[in-house]
Amino acid sequence: MNPAAPTFSSRTIRVFVSSTFSDMKVERDVLQRDVLPRIRQFCLSKGFRFQPIDLRWGVPEEAGRDNRTVRICLRELERCQAGGPKPNFLILLGDRYGWCPLPETIPADLFLRLREQILPSLHDLLEWQEDQPVAAKGWYRRDDNADPPVFELRPRGEAAD
Repeated sequence: MNPAAPTFSSRTIRVFVSSTFSDMKVERDVLQRDVLPRIRQFCLSKGFRFQPIDLRWGVPEEAGRDNRTVRICLRELERCQAGGPKPNFLILLGDRYGWCPLPETIPADLFLRLREQILPSLHDLLEWQEDQPVAAKGWYRRDDNADPPVFELRPRGEAAD
């Protein structure tokens, strides 16, 4: 192999498609049906492989229940950015709000400071209240094994201890 010749992976353009899944369904469908096949053909004509990454179909339901969707999306975006030619990111924006995920972990000191500021009507979001858990509705649980300690988001449907 010629050392100056590009490797196959360097000839692959991976583009991460980002938007809310449900709000931009029509736009994503048009992109998949009409736009991406034309880009794929153009890339092939120039000697490139084109891989659009649309995670509407790639995030398992279990990952969503376990609150890992953002982590999976960010990992795929990093893979698109690593090594291949640019562009590597396509974002669809509009006048929509979409999904705003809760953070997977919150540093314990920040969590406790936030808890002091949160309205009492939001107590069902919090497991940790002084030294006792809130009854079965806690969305976060404290993890003292982390260094430093954190509160981690529970998988959906998991009861508090």
